Amino acid sequence: MLEATLTQCQSIWQYQVGDVVVAKDTLMSPENPSTSVFTKGKRYEVLDVLPLLPALIVVDDEGERNKLLPDFLADHFFKKGVVD
Repeated sequence: MLEATLTQCQSIWQYQVGDVVVAKDTLMSPENPSTSVFTKGKRYEVLDVLPLLPALIVVDDEGERNKLLPDFLADHFFKKGVVD
């Protein structure tokens, strides 16, 4: 259990505030399946890195904030780079 947690934390440590992740897929809300939470190809800027949770707080171009957990991040996003 501790090893998995350390691995998850390390995967978050590669990100910094200002980095951009891009959604690989359109992902629907589990609470409301007709509402998309993330849109394929859309860019999300990292606002905060929470290495001990571990998670990223991201915002899209409309100001909508979301939390990304390590496994979800690895499966559905790729790192784009640093925002200019």
